[in-house]
Amino acid sequence: MSTTLVARALVALILGGTIVVAGGPVAAASSGTATAQSATTVLRTTSIISPDCRRTYLHYGSRGRCVTQLQFAMNLFFGRDLALDGIYGSATTGAVYWFQARYGLAYDGRCGPETWSKLLWVEYRFSHGLPF
Repeated sequence: MSTTLVARALVALILGGTIVVAGGPVAAASSGTATAQSATTVLRTTSIISPDCRRTYLHYGSRGRCVTQLQFAMNLFFGRDLALDGIYGSATTGAVYWFQARYGLAYDGRCGPETWSKLLWVEYRFSHGLPF
């Protein structure tokens, strides 16, 4: 199992996602003869950003689960090393400023629809092994 697959599985477990993994040789009967074939690995995970948080405006002083999801996303995708404390303080504001500037968004340090949308784009590319 690849390191990326293990990382995705751990993220899914932490965030309550569904994991279906099948791998290794599988016997298939064909005309009475068993042959070995490799099964495809399937991994389905829930987004680390919940639908209700995608519609939430966050700013300095915000608190709660959506802030924690934002902090987790910044840590996972960019290695930001933010505390997962659910408090939108100066470190989280700085990380959001950095993210917005990196992706050409209007950078105000607040996390609204455009920032969430770009984070979802990053998450998609990350989960498919594409550059972001």
